[in-house]
Amino acid sequence: MGRKFYHDKYHVDTLRLREWDYSHEGKYFITINAKNKGNIFGGIVNGEMILNSIGLIAEEYILNIPEHFSFIVDHAHIVMPDHVHLLLEINKRLEKETPHSASIQTTKIPIASRHPLRQGYEGQVGVMRQDKMIQVETCYSTSQKGSHLKKNSISLVINQYKGAVTRYCKQNNLPFKWKARFYDKIIRSDIEFDNTKRYIITNPKTFQKQNLSRDTP
Repeated sequence: MGRKFYHDKYHVDTLRLREWDYSHEGKYFITINAKNKGNIFGGIVNGEMILNSIGLIAEEYILNIPEHFSFIVDHAHIVMPDHVHLLLEINKRLEKETPHSASIQTTKIPIASRHPLRQGYEGQVGVMRQDKMIQVETCYSTSQKGSHLKKNSISLVINQYKGAVTRYCKQNNLPFKWKARFYDKIIRSDIEFDNTKRYIITNPKTFQKQNLSRDTP
């Protein structure tokens, strides 16, 4: 895939297709932006995304999505400095009889080291993962909030994910907000799937190169 495939496209508003049922089986490229720009989730060092405490939670809750929504396959994801990319698939053959508003569970995540990796980050500095583990609540809602969204739809999944991260941050006095909307692209071919997956996996390196080129006189 050429670099121009999604170059600077993640911030462009992609409206839901009115004729498309977003609970249909299919593959979806999703982008969710933090309300503020900068190193909200961490920073990129040597082409690798280094997550801070908010970034660790954002990633962990992505990994938890299939536990709460058994019909979802997470093909690829990346937490970037101020946005998140996901390549998700709805596969109803995997669906189990579990409520979409799943109960709060306890999971183990790595404790984040507080040692800064590099000077000059805006906002919170990046932090490294460590082997030591702590237990936290996943914060997926037990209420009916979001019930106006269609059952087993991508919109419901993303709504619940965003809510879980926001609740955790509020409970732990971490300053964080999402933008109200998210952006999607329906994947319609194997080539498009492969290109999108490659784009997500290589995004930190590409993102850093683009920023360096913009900073170069």
